[in-house]
Amino acid sequence: MEQKIVLLFGSFNPVTKSHVDTLVKSMEQVGGTKGIFIPTSYTHIYSKMIKNKGRIALSNEIRVKMLQSVCDNDPRLSVCTYEIDNDITSNTKQTIEYIIKQYPNTSIYYTCGADKLKSFSKWKNIDDIFKNVEVLVFNRSDIIVNKVINDNEILLKYKHKFHILDKLNDSDISSTKVRKLFLSNDQSYKQLLPQSVSKIFETLNPLDYPELELSEWIKLMFKYGGMHGKEQSLKELYNNNKLIIKDKEIKQTNFNSNPKLNDVNIKTYNPQVSCVNSDLVTEYKKDKELGYNPVIITVCNKERACGKYDMGDFKTITDEEELCRISTLSSYLYPYGKQTLKGVKECVTLFKEEKYPLNNNDVIYCNDVIFFRNTKNKWYNLFKQTTKCDIILTPSISLREKGTPLLLKDLKYKQTDGSLNNEGKQILKTSIINTFITALNNNHDSLILTDFGIRSYYLNEEDVLEVFIDVLNEYKNKFKKIVFVLPYNKKNYYKKFYEEFIGE
Repeated sequence: MEQKIVLLFGSFNPVTKSHVDTLVKSMEQVGGTKGIFIPTSYTHIYSKMIKNKGRIALSNEIRVKMLQSVCDNDPRLSVCTYEIDNDITSNTKQTIEYIIKQYPNTSIYYTCGADKLKSFSKWKNIDDIFKNVEVLVFNRSDIIVNKVINDNEILLKYKHKFHILDKLNDSDISSTKVRKLFLSNDQSYKQLLPQSVSKIFETLNPLDYPELELSEWIKLMFKYGGMHGKEQSLKELYNNNKLIIKDKEIKQTNFNSNPKLNDVNIKTYNPQVSCVNSDLVTEYKKDKELGYNPVIITVCNKERACGKYDMGDFKTITDEEELCRISTLSSYLYPYGKQTLKGVKECVTLFKEEKYPLNNNDVIYCNDVIFFRNTKNKWYNLFKQTTKCDIILTPSISLREKGTPLLLKDLKYKQTDGSLNNEGKQILKTSIINTFITALNNNHDSLILTDFGIRSYYLNEEDVLEVFIDVLNEYKNKFKKIVFVLPYNKKNYYKKFYEEFIGE
């Protein structure tokens, strides 16, 4: 008689009655002689919990103990710890090949619920997997299995490999539901678990699984969450910030085009121009404590107020977006953005007037922006005491090869070697001068500057440095102190800036 083995992969965090029914009933449907639970590694389950902002990720030891307690009551069942022992996170093919070696000349069945179907087409080595297994799929009232298969080119190719089974009676039982009941001290969770598992689970204490503070969760999302995890964490930060900003005072935002220097007596100084490997808020606070009247100057997105701050896009983090993540800056800019934008519609400050898209000679002055978070380097943890900073923004030329039609128009300023042409340099120079004049008109004697689009908008460092030197020759003596905040990184950006100016 041919041996038939049914495999059930999962986190089993914890193992529920539904898990056991899935494996047992799958065996009964195909005449299986053996059913094997294959728990995923702790690394995988932990990253999965972080992505979903979950709190409980049971250890390898506890989950195996729970599964083994189930198997002790049914000699047909066993636990395979191959993925745990080898810390495998996403290689079903490798695990199935291991099972085949352990049980040669055996028919292998992979069983799952209908909700897993769509993920099949994203599997690595899908052809090799289907070559070695048959798939048992339990129906669900909210999913038409045949339609999902027929609508997916990859699944349709292997339609003959699928065996559709009737819906399970306890299909609404889930590990997620158990964890929620457990954390709320609702003892009814025990009814969802096999008796042997319930005895193990009740030895755990909900207090051992505290809810993560947002900054700690973001840190873990960046570490374990992959691309989707990082974006999700930044979206969560955006939503959390909206709640905080509601209680913060928002001063007036001033827009100006080609500002003229006020007719005032401007003193002459002999300032030190330096580069520091720091962050904008730290340098602002330093200058404030030393008695200066500083202002942060940076570039902004000419088309989209606050850039992609509301989208959680971590791949194109600009200084403007980063400032929005740690302060009330978004409430200064969104009231003037396009009303179709998510961030503008959700802004806690009422819409005032559409100012976007900005012109290259526009300048935005934001007074008393409140900073309440640390930077990404400290995972956006909240300050114990807030800080008020003044910020000046001006649109940046964008030399990215991808972007909206408006931003792509700036590519006319890009030469074949990636540098700015003379027209582009003149626009950049005018933008810098406009910010300097705005600083002087608002009585600021200290400038805290960013890289003006080198990282975020792909400007050439030599071009930006050349233009800054030209502007500083005319304007630097009008300020007491000028600091470029240019953090080091592995790509060695800003080397020429640090060579030109005094580095710290």
